[in-house]
Amino acid sequence: MHGATDRRRTDRRTVMKALGGATLAGGALGALGPTAWAAPERVRGTVHDVLDHGAVGDGETDDTEAFQSAIDAIAESGGGTLRIPPRTYVIAPVTPVVLRADDMTVIATGATFRRPNLKGRPSIMFAANTRGEPGYGSGVRNLTWRGGRFVGDLSDDNAICPFGLHHAQHCLFEGIESENCHAPNSHQFDLGGCDDITIRHCTFRGQQATETGGGEAIQIDASFRGTLSGGTENVGFSGLPSRRITVEHCTFEPFTDAAGTVWPGPTPMGNHFAVEGVHYEDIRFAHNQVTDPRTAVLFGDHRDTWRGTVHFIAVHGLEIIGNTFTMTQSRQTRVIAANSINWGAPASADPDGGTPKDYWDSVNDMRDVVIVDNVITGFTVEDGVDEHAAIVCHGMADGEVVGLTVQGNTVTDGWGPDSATHAAGIDIAHAREVEVEDNTVTDRHSGIRLTSVSGASVTDNTVRNTTGTTFPAGITGRDVVDSVVQAGPTSGYTAEVELE
Repeated sequence: MHGATDRRRTDRRTVMKALGGATLAGGALGALGPTAWAAPERVRGTVHDVLDHGAVGDGETDDTEAFQSAIDAIAESGGGTLRIPPRTYVIAPVTPVVLRADDMTVIATGATFRRPNLKGRPSIMFAANTRGEPGYGSGVRNLTWRGGRFVGDLSDDNAICPFGLHHAQHCLFEGIESENCHAPNSHQFDLGGCDDITIRHCTFRGQQATETGGGEAIQIDASFRGTLSGGTENVGFSGLPSRRITVEHCTFEPFTDAAGTVWPGPTPMGNHFAVEGVHYEDIRFAHNQVTDPRTAVLFGDHRDTWRGTVHFIAVHGLEIIGNTFTMTQSRQTRVIAANSINWGAPASADPDGGTPKDYWDSVNDMRDVVIVDNVITGFTVEDGVDEHAAIVCHGMADGEVVGLTVQGNTVTDGWGPDSATHAAGIDIAHAREVEVEDNTVTDRHSGIRLTSVSGASVTDNTVRNTTGTTFPAGITGRDVVDSVVQAGPTSGYTAEVELE
């Protein structure tokens, strides 16, 4: 394997043990944020320079064919290194460059990638297409990509999806910048039926979004026709979900263009397509910095429970650890959402037949969820949107969240002075085997809210209200059984704990 870590799913107690004392430091890991990254010059096999294959890199000439020629040569030689010197390359005005070469390292430090100012789609620059029998790794294997800056122009609808990956396996992407590229309902990394992908030390700036349409910078998806962004070869669908996906030490932030327009920070990561009876596995979002993300409002339908800054449905083995989420604008959204779902493609659906959606009799649950040491600041909630808790983990009556740890998180500044909202700092519903410990919640209408929870340990949490307004109990609960719920330090609320 090259690049990505070979990480196997562990249960939440193993994760907590591995984190050790730092986890109990109350957000210490979250303060670290992304770390500085410098591109290593490690190469493998024969080095192919894209300039030797005819690339010009003058910011005007279409270099698509030159890139494809270099990658095809590496594929024919059984692997190697693609060197992309620091120039500006125009790529994929019509069709993407296909990543056909396994065992390839791409060194693109200092290189800039653009598209011509065409309003049409597709917008993918580099694609991994299914080769031969569909399945994990049939797209591309053992790809390492280091460096490169992708630059779009959202004011002119010139959007880019840098990577559309179908059935990619054992891949590492690091040190990549995406700037002013992210259009509504599109992505920067589109992962369909992928396995063992790591994205780290990358920066994502700006997203064009509407209230009802956003799209994740990094989308986790299953291999179904219609799930991938346009531009990938539309064949070879297996129905397999993406698994073992890690995003770490990345930055997601706003972008101000030359005209002074400020595009909000991208929605960093998530999934919103479910297949009955199929679960995504081993998803990790850790030590990232998220600033002023776009609005992600709810519309009252369970199908919208995925909406949030990072949002996940039907995952077994989810880790959200040590991230910092900061909002300085008057936009509203959940911050972390992890939910069961009973809507999407039925089990009988043909992956090659599109993405039919309907309600199911069964539920795809969430299992083994770890939300630890995240710092959440400034996500105020307006009146009437009481579902916008900062941390939301909701199962369903017949599809509980099983195995949930919420520990060491800090949530502050969520109350609006003109609001009658009931948004909580932490909101858990229909869950069992729950640990909520050592969290600090300040100025949320409700600190911790529990609904239909069993087997819970809620201890050593600090809940404060400094607004001067009377709030209800710091910890509220309905239908909480076989659980230990302790107040912890609580101030400024009418009661410490109130359970029905």
